[in-house]
Amino acid sequence: MNHTPNALHDTATVIDCLEISNWSESVFQQMRQGGLTAVNCTCSILENFRQTIKNIAWWQKAFNTYPGLIMPVHDTADIRAAKRLNKTGIILGFQNTSAIEDDLDLLGVFHQLGVRVMQLTYMEGNLSGQGCLERFDAGLTNFGKEVIEEMNRLGILIDLSHVGNQTALEAITHSRRPVALTHANPKSLCDHPRNKPDEVIKAVAENGGVVGATIFPPFLPKGNRSALADFIDVIDYMVNMIGIDHVAVGTDFTEGQPREWFDWILTGRSKKGPALQLQHPLVNPKGIQSAADFPNITAALLERGYDELQIRKIMGENMMRIFSQVWKNQGTSSDMASPVSYHHLISRLKLTSEQRLMLDSIPMVLFPRWFFVSIKKQIEKQSDLETARKIYYQAGWEGAVKWTQKHIETEGLSGRALLEQYMNSAGLRGWGKLTIAEYDEQAPRAVIHLTHSAVAEEMGDVGRTVCDHLPGSIAGAFQTILTTSGGSSKKIIGRETKCLANGDDKCVFEITAVD
Repeated sequence: MNHTPNALHDTATVIDCLEISNWSESVFQQMRQGGLTAVNCTCSILENFRQTIKNIAWWQKAFNTYPGLIMPVHDTADIRAAKRLNKTGIILGFQNTSAIEDDLDLLGVFHQLGVRVMQLTYMEGNLSGQGCLERFDAGLTNFGKEVIEEMNRLGILIDLSHVGNQTALEAITHSRRPVALTHANPKSLCDHPRNKPDEVIKAVAENGGVVGATIFPPFLPKGNRSALADFIDVIDYMVNMIGIDHVAVGTDFTEGQPREWFDWILTGRSKKGPALQLQHPLVNPKGIQSAADFPNITAALLERGYDELQIRKIMGENMMRIFSQVWKNQGTSSDMASPVSYHHLISRLKLTSEQRLMLDSIPMVLFPRWFFVSIKKQIEKQSDLETARKIYYQAGWEGAVKWTQKHIETEGLSGRALLEQYMNSAGLRGWGKLTIAEYDEQAPRAVIHLTHSAVAEEMGDVGRTVCDHLPGSIAGAFQTILTTSGGSSKKIIGRETKCLANGDDKCVFEITAVD
């Protein structure tokens, strides 16, 4: 598609991985002017439990005070809703685990209150591990390991932006889910103690995570003299280092914050004053001085030579992927694929640019038959059969969610009619005839039959299921339909109970909820 910068920005899901401004109506208006779909907004840095609760209470009041500008985000469906409603979704996030004090159970309390992103440590060490300004970094504590395990269980994204390097590496290894650097630049590009060494950045990406490039002046080579082009240089540098699927935007905007506030966050528990000296007054890069300037990033990426798909990933879709993998209500069944294995393996496949574009942008169930066959062969050469099947399931799920959300927004379809259109589209690609045998949004349950499938017949061996992506694909579409219609919030999974490849007269896919 040939979009103008403004048209592309207007249709993209735009996410700022972190802002920590002095929150006000004017800041929220700037977010809307900039077309921001969602923002990770810091509501705890050095505060304890009680102080953080007061901050969250402020946000609850803000949602009621500015309902035309902002709305709370608890899952990716809320982010999509914010896009449709022309509001900015607010993701509550912490830049420290100080608020849970020494009580692991408080993580669950904050999750119930809507917190979806949490940084392990700030500049200093805490009970979880070490911060980036500590003299020594001994890594994760035993308590820190339990914190990570509980965050994984609850569905809270782990942020390592201010975390010490050894602690960060151990956290990446210990986490069962992808992690993020929501606002950090490469230390090899700008030698600042808060920037991250290449080793940490690469480790985040290798485990399926995302790194948000930041405009914060001290973290850029030219400091207060920086311009938008210097920020795009950071994005270029990281794309070349870790790939287009792992880079995002995390501005770290501090709009309206006074000098005293900076001194407070940089002092911590010390009695000696700020641990870092900043060149006040801080000047954001020319061209991206507030959230209202976000369209300039899209225009600059186009000018730099990025295509539409790549820009959509950087501006928000990479973060949507990691949110969907970490936040609980977006998951698949426990015996399905680790999302990390899917993206990690796909990034290693030797594909042409055309193949990669198709794989990234088109639901697997809508692939032409010849393309699916070629991709399937490549995947199975590089992995065992069970891993490959899990990859197909997850690829089917993610593609179906994107397709279904798009058609809800553009065509207004819903329910059974939407699922039928999705399956008809698959039938036109040569997959065979897909029909709905049962459909019940209240149960919730759907049963789908596949007949006349040349793919299943020609690709399968006796005793093997070859349609692994279809259960995931239909489950992803059904889950999105339910979420959008306000139906069941239960987790939906799909499984194949009959297959043409096994000699059955048809493939049967059962789509049901799990507790």
